[in-house]
Amino acid sequence: MSVIRVRRSRGFTLIELMVTVAILAIALGIAVPNLQEFARRNRLVATTNNMASALALARSEAVKRAARVSVASTDWDGGWQVFVDTGTVGDASDEPADNILRVYQPNANGAAAITLDGSGSGYVSYLPAGVSDVNGSSGSGDFELCIEGNARVISINNTGRVSTASGSC
Repeated sequence: MSVIRVRRSRGFTLIELMVTVAILAIALGIAVPNLQEFARRNRLVATTNNMASALALARSEAVKRAARVSVASTDWDGGWQVFVDTGTVGDASDEPADNILRVYQPNANGAAAITLDGSGSGYVSYLPAGVSDVNGSSGSGDFELCIEGNARVISINNTGRVSTASGSC
């Protein structure tokens, strides 16, 4: 009498592998667009936080130093500076190097487009009392940061306080 041995299978069948690959493809098809939107919003929030921290730094330094401190740029997308403003208001080019408190780098590729009250340039100054002066016209103003339909607005009120809100552009 001969004994028949049954071999036990230790692998996956082709059909099992094809089903697994199909499920992974569907899952990736759903996840990748959401990941791209997450990355866009993350860049927008990071740029908003950088701008808000620059404004907070300027306000606190103005009160601490009892001097005008400005956040200014000729092109907000190209970065901005926080400096003790002893010369022409809102112009960092006529300031000594030791008056520059912080320089913010240009936006990364694909980051937010930034405007101040609809303009690509300008300044926000804080006076020793902590109140703001936006482009020499009033104490209030709005920065709009926009990436592909998503927007954040940084509002500066007459007393110099900063608030943020989400929107669309």
